[in-house]
Amino acid sequence: TGLTNITVFTCTGERTKYEFWKDSSDSSLNILTVPNYKNSEYEINNTDEWNVIAKLINAGTFCSGTSLYSADNYAITQDIFMTSANPLITWAIDAQHKFTGTFNGQGYTINAGQSKQLFGFIEKASISNLGVHIAEVSGNTTNEYVGGIVGNAINNSTLSKCYFVGKSSSSKFGGLVGSLDN
Repeated sequence: TGLTNITVFTCTGERTKYEFWKDSSDSSLNILTVPNYKNSEYEINNTDEWNVIAKLINAGTFCSGTSLYSADNYAITQDIFMTSANPLITWAIDAQHKFTGTFNGQGYTINAGQSKQLFGFIEKASISNLGVHIAEVSGNTTNEYVGGIVGNAINNSTLSKCYFVGKSSSSKFGGLVGSLDN
């Protein structure tokens, strides 16, 4: 997935249209185009924009010492269709990189054949108005909790007006949320 030891370079501590990153397996510097920021939220229109935000959240803190993307507000603006050629990257892939913001699906759906869960770890986060259709959902490792939308939700995280259609062969599968701990 290209997510091992990602480094993101942003030294302004402010919202930018582009972020620079590289991972340990690639010595070249890459430029990520950040989705549009409008009305106090990032607008996600397609798989590429979903995956850019995933990379930025999973990278952790920036040189300014803050994590600009994990605590922000997001909305999708149309149905999103993932393909095997452009698969979904899970947001907040581990407990060190939790999603703590808000995500509004605005009544749209995210669709995939076989895919990873949308969010690995959320804390004090809010996810609403989202439909998810994934024929076969899995986690990022073999021994983690798996949910159709969230793997692990802690500390008063909420899901409202969300649904999941699909299945998982994981023994730790929980429908919408794999593990909930408040």
